[in-house]
Amino acid sequence: MKKYLTGGLLAAALTLSGMTATPVLADNDDRTKILLGLAALAVIGVAVSRQNDRERDERAAARRVLPRYCLQPFDTRQGQVAIFEQYCLEADYGHMGQLPPECAVTIRSRGYFIDGFDPRCLHDAGYTVSDR
Repeated sequence: MKKYLTGGLLAAALTLSGMTATPVLADNDDRTKILLGLAALAVIGVAVSRQNDRERDERAAARRVLPRYCLQPFDTRQGQVAIFEQYCLEADYGHMGQLPPECAVTIRSRGYFIDGFDPRCLHDAGYTVSDR
């Protein structure tokens, strides 16, 4: 959003500055000033773009942290199995639709089927568990 706003403001400023200037022949000093102004605008544009990229990367990293309390142990015939319970993730994790479908599992515990996600599979896909 910021990138589009900055680009729009830059385009408007360049358009309006051309409308108010009176046509005269530019000497070398004026050309130098114009080039320096354009270079400054380019540097500012690159800095804004890098900041936007950093913010996007930070948000993406935060989406890959799963709540520890959703990792629940269940007794099965094969022994105890820990999974990220789907019901808990739906309630407390805002990016449920982005979890890899190949990590989805269904286990049977005490006569009930429980849907969830395999922690090892999620770890291999780049997800981590929160400290709390």
